[in-house]
Amino acid sequence: MSNTPIKIGYCLSLSGGLAANGQTARLAHQVWQERVNARGGLLGRDVELICVDDKSDATTVAGIYEKLLSEEKADLLLGSSDIADFAKPEARVVVAPASYASGELVVPYRAAAAAR
Repeated sequence: MSNTPIKIGYCLSLSGGLAANGQTARLAHQVWQERVNARGGLLGRDVELICVDDKSDATTVAGIYEKLLSEEKADLLLGSSDIADFAKPEARVVVAPASYASGELVVPYRAAAAAR
């Protein structure tokens, strides 16, 4: 098995007017990452979350996701349905909101299983 982590990239508002919500979500994501990695990761690989602050500015989001793909080499992108508009073929899995997944909540576990 590969010892290379599965990189999951996304952005949150960690500063600016929406920071309170983003910081709370980030904490939940960190707890999830710790628990998943403690149980052996996903598909036998650790998970590395790459969270970028969008500073509560929606105009920065497209650029953030471009960098997550091109510079960070994210394996998975999490975000709103808009990320599918600029996700390139090298993005192996794009996890969209439940409303775009036949009413079923899509979480990293399922996305990783589907990528097998």
